[in-house]
Amino acid sequence: MRKKIFFFSLLFSLLYSCGNKQEKQTSTRESKAEKETASLPDDETLAKLCKTWVAFEYRETDGRIYPVPDEMKNDYLKINPDGTFESLESGEILVKGTWQLNSESMELTCTQHQTDELASSITSKITNLTETELTTEGLDGGGETIVIFLRVKEEKK
Repeated sequence: MRKKIFFFSLLFSLLYSCGNKQEKQTSTRESKAEKETASLPDDETLAKLCKTWVAFEYRETDGRIYPVPDEMKNDYLKINPDGTFESLESGEILVKGTWQLNSESMELTCTQHQTDELASSITSKITNLTETELTTEGLDGGGETIVIFLRVKEEKK
């Protein structure tokens, strides 16, 4: 069953379907401990990750791969080297926030506080990162695993 998806939910995008506002359930103490023990990414990882990404397809738990819906064709996720990100959702909602990568676990956490329409914090695992491709895995709004395939956004000339 194809689902309505949001880009922020991560990369982040396809992780929260059908408008669910599910947030990662983590106490303040656990969040502080995670931040203190998180391994910072090296320069090579930063160079690969800090780009503007667009999702082109996603895989649901049943293994089926779907193209990104037309209403999300212009959505993007821009990851900046200063620890901030910008994401366009459904071609209408511009979301800005911060990101953190644990280079040991390759878990990417994006946090935003500007809209209640999307989760305030989303964590996904990077399973593939090259100069031109990014693959992430996380849970959708129903708690099922979803894999998102992204590529570097082509700049218009």
